Amino acid sequence: MFYSHLYTQKFNLKRTDGTDEYSMPKVIEEEKNIPCRITYKNKLIVASNGEQKTSEGNIITDKEVKVNDLIHLNGTDYKVISANPLYDFDNNLQGYQAYF
Repeated sequence: MFYSHLYTQKFNLKRTDGTDEYSMPKVIEEEKNIPCRITYKNKLIVASNGEQKTSEGNIITDKEVKVNDLIHLNGTDYKVISANPLYDFDNNLQGYQAYF
């Protein structure tokens, strides 16, 4: 993968499926120590539901990340508000970018 030499950090991914009776995300799977590149930078983006939101940062990783999954960084869970696959000029998948 093109971006793999940039992966100097790690994160934990918590896959979610809806909410529980207390309106908290229901975690169905957790993966730990996934290599990534984390960038903390506020950016105005269009979320999956069409709303404009301010993201606190983004990650680039080889692991597929979906909207509403939780990214665990430095003791804090961040909700993914937008996720996109990254392709090169030959239309080969090179990784995933997720805004939180």
